[in-house]
Amino acid sequence: MYGDEAREAGLSEGDEIVSIDGRTPLRGLDQQFDNSKPGSTVRIDIMHRGTRKETSLLLSQREIEAYVFRDLPGATAAQFARRNAWLHSEDQPARSAP
Repeated sequence: MYGDEAREAGLSEGDEIVSIDGRTPLRGLDQQFDNSKPGSTVRIDIMHRGTRKETSLLLSQREIEAYVFRDLPGATAAQFARRNAWLHSEDQPARSAP
């Protein structure tokens, strides 16, 4: 668990999440909150330095970065080949110095 919301809820590194809304936490916390709406509050039970503690966490909007590849006008066949190799993690042939 990380982020400003977690810190504001009193969570810190090393805390063990015991339950979320009374349920055992899933392996990936992102999956746990996939169906939760931003702005909703979840109750979290944690073990903090050997003591069980209950807190609530206000869920914020998830930020998603999206990238779009667009073909440039006039791109050469060699440029397309390099792009495709990069996108598919193919090894590039060594280039000689100009």
